[in-house]
Amino acid sequence: MFASLGLVAVTTLNVADPDADLSKGITVTLGPFKALVASNQRSFQDTFRSCYGTLPVETAASIPHFQIAVRRRSRFASLWRRQIQFSVDDTYPFEPYPASQGFPMFEWGLNWCIATTAHRFLMLHCAAVERNGRAMLLPAMPGSGKSTLAAFLVAHGWRLLSDEFGIVDHDRGAVLPMPRAIPLKNRSIEVFQERALDMRMGPLYPKTRKGDVCHVFPPASALARQHIEAPPALIVFPRYSASEVFKLRKEPQHVTFTRLTNNAFNYRVCGEAGFRTATSLVQNVPGYDLSYSNIDQAMNEITELFDSVTS
Repeated sequence: MFASLGLVAVTTLNVADPDADLSKGITVTLGPFKALVASNQRSFQDTFRSCYGTLPVETAASIPHFQIAVRRRSRFASLWRRQIQFSVDDTYPFEPYPASQGFPMFEWGLNWCIATTAHRFLMLHCAAVERNGRAMLLPAMPGSGKSTLAAFLVAHGWRLLSDEFGIVDHDRGAVLPMPRAIPLKNRSIEVFQERALDMRMGPLYPKTRKGDVCHVFPPASALARQHIEAPPALIVFPRYSASEVFKLRKEPQHVTFTRLTNNAFNYRVCGEAGFRTATSLVQNVPGYDLSYSNIDQAMNEITELFDSVTS
């Protein structure tokens, strides 16, 4: 009956299904992007399935934005140590990594693919979370603690939109979800684990190029709702320091604009569209500077602020 109507049968195959053959490659949707992912390394396959297991596998004929492979190098290519290599569209943009670091290499490599090509959006370097249908953007420079703060907020009921990218649609001004693994680094790993929060975590990857790394996996509920965008309601620039005195202060619009565009991957590449999107965002969404040393105080204060802004 389906064939006579010209319909395509819907599959229930997902990433965790054994029939989803990563060695040959599977196509998944990650926010506004489709990626064909292939790997011949068992440890990468296991972690990828654990992290993104509830995502459906695309079976209809579709062209992915990125064709990614994470593959072991031939033993003859590296006689003195086992290595793994990232490729996209049959090109090799990075030097090989140690074989044990396939999953972080994939995550960082996919970030690079998006940051260097997806200019139909304004892409901010920030975490993004949602509460009651509205989004909060957390732009920050590397090392500011945005990932840790985002992971704690998600563990306390906020929806994960994204950790690395605040993807803003030029036409609607909405924040587009792309929930992915949240990489915690060094001391942040212990801090998160000590709290015994109800969040799944991947393996520890010691001594990567960014230090010790462990990924907090996105909740299945966030993956299931990755097609539901959210209008932005608050911008908070976080900065963690163990000796920091707590401060949550509203920023003037011109300061918010400067800080926001300085934390954008492609503001200048987007040209006029980038200027219009950033200007509209700053004019309609209040920006705050946050300095803190106590994660609980930071979460409580910005949650209270967010609720007051959105009520």
